[in-house]
Amino acid sequence: MRPSFSHAHDHNRPLRVVPFLAVVLLLCISAVIIWSRNQRSSDFLQVALAEKRQRPKLQSKSGTTIDSTTDSKNNQLLVITPLGNSTSNEKGVHALKCSMKFRGHNPEHLIRAKFDDKDGYGGLDVKKIRTILKTLQELLSQQEWPATTLILVVDAFDVVIQANPQEILQAYDAQPYPILFGAEAGCWNPVTKTLQSTVSAPLCTLPTHQTSIAKGLYLNSGVFLSTLGTLAAFLDHELNHQELPTEKEGLVALQGFPGQFNDQAYWGYWYTKYHPLIGIDNTGDNNNKLIIANIGRDHRSALRFDITTGLFALEDNNNGKQKQVPPVMHFPGSHPKLFKPYIAAKRFFEEHC
Repeated sequence: MRPSFSHAHDHNRPLRVVPFLAVVLLLCISAVIIWSRNQRSSDFLQVALAEKRQRPKLQSKSGTTIDSTTDSKNNQLLVITPLGNSTSNEKGVHALKCSMKFRGHNPEHLIRAKFDDKDGYGGLDVKKIRTILKTLQELLSQQEWPATTLILVVDAFDVVIQANPQEILQAYDAQPYPILFGAEAGCWNPVTKTLQSTVSAPLCTLPTHQTSIAKGLYLNSGVFLSTLGTLAAFLDHELNHQELPTEKEGLVALQGFPGQFNDQAYWGYWYTKYHPLIGIDNTGDNNNKLIIANIGRDHRSALRFDITTGLFALEDNNNGKQKQVPPVMHFPGSHPKLFKPYIAAKRFFEEHC
């Protein structure tokens, strides 16, 4: 007997149901993975914000310093400087340490994080960031410093600190973000060895995830600050739970090294994925800024170093008055001749320390 149409249809139904169920199962698994990632990021953000709220607020005592023998260590500031084989500059480290001493910092609170960069930018990838993370984790494991200790990470060879610890602590507490980074409107291109006037390849990027908080700015890994626990958790999370960004996501690989990303470009991308967590200080003329990175050309001619006070100042060309300069000054170390005041500062610190 010839089978009816309805019978044949019923006979084939299981074969059609199986792939349908497989697709549904895959969609469910994907949804769970996405939810898990979002939940993990959300949980991390809440922990970081809660940790920042736990930090005690300091009373204004301009001109005074923190006494490490009497103040609790969660009111303290540690400075970490990553030093590579090819970028370590002892004169720069000396200038940094001396500028800290002049401002009342304990020189023992400057911690060196050494890493291998003998292959230059091409072989750097994220070695510097991994070294910083390792240093943070060691500090946490030693339990000498609480997780709420403020950490300032700087590239020693081109940074000068001109504020006492309490002023930096107050400036950090006054802004809403658990992590604060310096930002540049122009970027250093290690391949052509030139300064880029706009955000461009290979080490400057405008990721698709950027919003108005970071639009047009390049987030620089040479200066950033956060509490010990938050910073260690953030770097560990990104280094171990995220895949490398792709060119489709807005980041351009270093020329000549496919798949390699310089630490600043790599982290410039990931920083912008955490807008509720990340804040930036740009090079704008704002007296309330905490960090000034790669000072703009319009400010260079007005920048002065006062040998009577050991401080930088910006002179207003219109009325001759001096403007306040942020506590952390970050210069492009490969172009010191463009910044004669920085050379004057280094010479000053060499003579006085």
